[in-house]
Amino acid sequence: MLYFQGTDNTLWQLNPDGSGGAKVAGFKCNSPPVAYGSHLYFQGTDNTLWISNLDGSQGVKLGGNTTSSAPFVTATGVYFRGTDNKLWVIGLDGTNQVNLGNNTCGSTPFVLGQYVFFQGTDNRLWRILIDGTQGINLGDLQTSSSPFATAQYVFMRGTDNKLWRMNLDGTNAVNLGGYQCNSPPCATGEFVYFQGTDNTLWRVNLDGTGGFTMGGWKCKSSPVVDSSQNYVYFQGTDNALWRTDLQGGNGVHLGGFNTASPPFVVQPSNQPVNGSGTIPYIVLLLVYSPPGTNGGKSNSSVQYSTSSVVGSTLSYATSSMNKWGVTASGKATSSSGGASFTIGAGYTNTSSSGYTSQLDVRNTSTTTLTVPGPGADGINHDYDLIYILLNPTMNVIVDPRFNMNWSLDFTGNEDSVVYIQMNWLKDLTLFQKESPSVYARCVSAGMTATDFANLLALNPLANGQTGVDGGRYVLTDLQFTYEPPGQGASSPIQSQPVTYTVTYTGINQTSASWGLDVSASGTLGKALSLTVGGTDSFSMTNTTTVTATDGATQTVTPTIGGPAAGYTGPTSLEVYQDVLYGTLMFFLVDDPVTYTGVLHDATGKILANTAVKLTIGSQVLYSWTDSNGTYRFYRTPKGATGQVTVVSAGAGTIETIFNLNGKWASGGTAGPVISVSGYSIVVDMSAYHRPTARGSIVNSTTITVNFPDDQTYTGTLQAPGTIKWSNGSSWTKA
Repeated sequence: MLYFQGTDNTLWQLNPDGSGGAKVAGFKCNSPPVAYGSHLYFQGTDNTLWISNLDGSQGVKLGGNTTSSAPFVTATGVYFRGTDNKLWVIGLDGTNQVNLGNNTCGSTPFVLGQYVFFQGTDNRLWRILIDGTQGINLGDLQTSSSPFATAQYVFMRGTDNKLWRMNLDGTNAVNLGGYQCNSPPCATGEFVYFQGTDNTLWRVNLDGTGGFTMGGWKCKSSPVVDSSQNYVYFQGTDNALWRTDLQGGNGVHLGGFNTASPPFVVQPSNQPVNGSGTIPYIVLLLVYSPPGTNGGKSNSSVQYSTSSVVGSTLSYATSSMNKWGVTASGKATSSSGGASFTIGAGYTNTSSSGYTSQLDVRNTSTTTLTVPGPGADGINHDYDLIYILLNPTMNVIVDPRFNMNWSLDFTGNEDSVVYIQMNWLKDLTLFQKESPSVYARCVSAGMTATDFANLLALNPLANGQTGVDGGRYVLTDLQFTYEPPGQGASSPIQSQPVTYTVTYTGINQTSASWGLDVSASGTLGKALSLTVGGTDSFSMTNTTTVTATDGATQTVTPTIGGPAAGYTGPTSLEVYQDVLYGTLMFFLVDDPVTYTGVLHDATGKILANTAVKLTIGSQVLYSWTDSNGTYRFYRTPKGATGQVTVVSAGAGTIETIFNLNGKWASGGTAGPVISVSGYSIVVDMSAYHRPTARGSIVNSTTITVNFPDDQTYTGTLQAPGTIKWSNGSSWTKA
């Protein structure tokens, strides 16, 4: 099929043999239209950038934009010169518009793989990456029109009208055969076709030899070559729409039509291949277990607050795709097991090892995500949890110009987000025994033993790694003691909400990949095979490179109890952040105490079980006093003197929707008494002959409290005075 601008600017469609000519829904255009997939893109006579179906139906202005020339369309977006001369790209659906690198251009850009080639408003020939970075002036040459690029070369018409050819990096520029041209050339894998300065239609070899005039034909603009059918189409100097063979013979005036510009010829070299299919899973989040307590009554937990931004960035990349331009789009949302996840468009990034595209994967839970400690002393990474999303749909658009867009969609139920313990991944028989429904859903989704092994490999600490990888785990300023209680006593419960800014540098600090088999994924495998060399397997990667959440904040509350009596292991608990997923990882060490003392109030009373912070210059560390009021800090500068203060109201207070202090009623009977100091909550349970409970404020409507004789519960505050506990019970203000 051909699409072209008539001499009255009417948008026409026509069969390659000249039959079936028809107006496209009455649209008019100011330059050659572009057919891509199931849509037409074109510049209207009012300079509006339009998109419509191929028959002209459902035409809309793409992003409300105007353009001063024909657009260039690939899988990665629609590239165009705005009426402000800015070089723009916008998604095929009209979203995510960007002025690439703040560049301006003088004509339609040309996109090939990861590069955009264009004529600057200074007439210099420029090349940038499709994210707008790394701009270079190719060959220090100037061009008078749009360039044309192939897998090997860039061709252009210089401001001196010379026909130039150069490598993709601008080196080895030559004036092909000494020829000159009047418009942008058109090249195939064998020949270059062009309009001479006398309007003669020419063909030369790629090295400039073997040039000849094609049948004596003259043209008014650039020729268009369909290598699949071995035809050349062009606008004659009489405006007639002509077609010849590749030697200029057998000329035909197609359907008697006239054209005001070169036609657009639909052919395999400019059309996309679409693929879609379900993949077994994607990794969403890895959360780490805090230390536990023998006897199954751990007071430790980690809570990730409402709408925290823990998660990762999902990438599709292969080293064989270093020529490709890849973008990501789309959004999927699902929830299960107390956590909700949104998968939204991220950004593109290039590196020397290839081109990657990324989707931002974030926890957007409307409830607190809580990870309890196990019922055994110490830290056991067998109880770390990995969250995955089962059977998302992966959609792919691939075109022969080395461009690809991929997206994820999800239409399943809430049970499709599942968590898996690390020890289940080590022993699939245990997995089937302890969580048969989750195991069955994973297998039903297409997961195999290889997939489970790949998940386990994402957690080095569950794989026997004894040290801490400094590239992946960053030491925080939180420090806790993990000491057994004295005789007849219980370990203090140390709970400290931490609100911090999530800052991503845009540098790929670390990554973890897993392989996927898409052999049973419908058209997806066929489309992906165009990019990865015919294999049914490809890899996806979690990486730290994120910009979508740069500067976001989240609140995490680690609540740390102690081991059981008789524990003799390490007592210094360090807290790290996993930069891959944004979650906290705990690590017990035998580091010596480097800063210690006893905390007293103004009257000299010892302050036991109290959150404190140590300030040494610009460094701030957090810890807790023990039952004797002793605080301990580790890894402080040798010989440094600092200031120890209580973390209390004013330093980090969260105002709740009503006053928590006072007596509360459970089941209509008054009993518990709550006292609040800063973030900390103390609950006197003596009315029920139960031990004192301790916890913290997570946000204005959420608290968490550990009951030593039971477990940790989350409380949701409901005005005017109700606490709705996560076990279904309620307290009301007495």
